[in-house]
Amino acid sequence: GGCAAAPEKDDIDAVVEDSFEMPLPESHGGCEQAGTDVVFVLDTSAQLHRYDPAIVDASAFSFVGQVDCGAGITPNSMSVGRDGFAYVAFLNENDGACAGVYQVSLEDGSCQSTTAFQCGAHGFGQFGMGFVADGPQAETDSLYIGAIDSGALGRVDLAAGTTDLMGTMANSGAEFTGNALGELWAFVMYAEPPVIRQIDKHSGATIAQYDLSLPAPQGDWYTWAFAHWGGYYHVFYYDNAIASSSHVYRLDPATGDFTHLIGETGLEIVGAGVSTCAPVEPPK
Repeated sequence: GGCAAAPEKDDIDAVVEDSFEMPLPESHGGCEQAGTDVVFVLDTSAQLHRYDPAIVDASAFSFVGQVDCGAGITPNSMSVGRDGFAYVAFLNENDGACAGVYQVSLEDGSCQSTTAFQCGAHGFGQFGMGFVADGPQAETDSLYIGAIDSGALGRVDLAAGTTDLMGTMANSGAEFTGNALGELWAFVMYAEPPVIRQIDKHSGATIAQYDLSLPAPQGDWYTWAFAHWGGYYHVFYYDNAIASSSHVYRLDPATGDFTHLIGETGLEIVGAGVSTCAPVEPPK
């Protein structure tokens, strides 16, 4: 934006000549933003980390920064937009009620601003969330949320703050991830056994399902998160009855193989996010 004086004719000719030597930049739909093609995770103490899916030990996680969006709130879920920001759902520490969705820097974890998201619309108070491309290879995305207690599926207009109710899923306890193909996927904690599903984003119906060799929660404290990268689906799962921190598992939907990748990570991961800029095939 901004204003400038009109150039003289000689200057215009020079600009026209120069323009033939500079190819027009390709449109990346926001994917040129730093970090939009990698996975980020957030732990219960609101520390933001990058996650490298190619590393199969705890060194896969590298600290980015402390997220501080205000006193008295705790992170509950996270996703990453094509705009180069994480979006984090927070709960009030005292009563667990929805405290809003905040925009967070992927570069240092600094809290940028609260969004216009309206807590409680259609009963969405505690929810999983994930951005999904609006179509195969689309340069726009939409944020979908799933109510933890009811299985309701919603689509959020972050600019307006409104939520449209899309349908209801077969179980509650879903955490979401999307991909560049326009697909919505869910790790459904409260199914028995827990499952990964491809979800119809217009209705909440199940398109495909993979039963997982994960026990149902046994402890009195557990966290879970979910992210796609390179055609694989990563589950971050912590149950204090059987572990001291989150473990990482990976589903290959082509074969149905569900692999325990990383044991104790040292983190209690409550949110994972990846934008629809992430690759949909494993690196060659």
